[in-house]
Amino acid sequence: MVTKVCCEIQKHIPQELYDLCLNRVGSYAASCNKSLIQDHIELDPAETDSINNWLRSINLPKLGYAVIFQKKDIDDDINDFIHVDYNGDYDELSKVAVNIPILNCRNTVMTWYNGQYSTRLRYANKEGDISDILNQEYNIPFVSLSWQTIPQLIYTYELTNNAFIARVDIPHSVTASNNSRIVLSLRLYGNPGLADCIKRMKECNDKFEFF
Repeated sequence: MVTKVCCEIQKHIPQELYDLCLNRVGSYAASCNKSLIQDHIELDPAETDSINNWLRSINLPKLGYAVIFQKKDIDDDINDFIHVDYNGDYDELSKVAVNIPILNCRNTVMTWYNGQYSTRLRYANKEGDISDILNQEYNIPFVSLSWQTIPQLIYTYELTNNAFIARVDIPHSVTASNNSRIVLSLRLYGNPGLADCIKRMKECNDKFEFF
């Protein structure tokens, strides 16, 4: 039996969510040609309210923190490798991400795997470089995997224009086919699991598609 790994959310995305990403990425891109991860982005009260109002409209918990992923060049290997996300706020695996495609996400796929592996907590900087040591530059935690078996494909999801909620507590990777791809990733307060989120969303009258 294939474990449910994601759910597409057919709900209008407010323009403010696009704007907050594009404004931040634009200021960074003017001075840097690399891909980037903006973790725990600083939000003003109006931006936080916009995100929380949208989450509330689909009956999900309020925002824990937000991340912006920008893939500047499709040849960059940022996020391409198989990994598991980590939530430093709760010092545990990050269970789900509510991902919102912002720009150039066509032909981007997210893929999940299973198999036997060992784990190690490591740290990335905003440009995706990796270190084993936590410091001011390398402060984005994630779980690196060492495989004892060949990874077995569980499911591949191709991004649309819709938001989707995805498991990030199991091995996964993201592969883009366009330059300057931007995704806003929302991590939820309390770090709930996918089953709990699906149960909450089913209580709404909106349309959801489960995978």
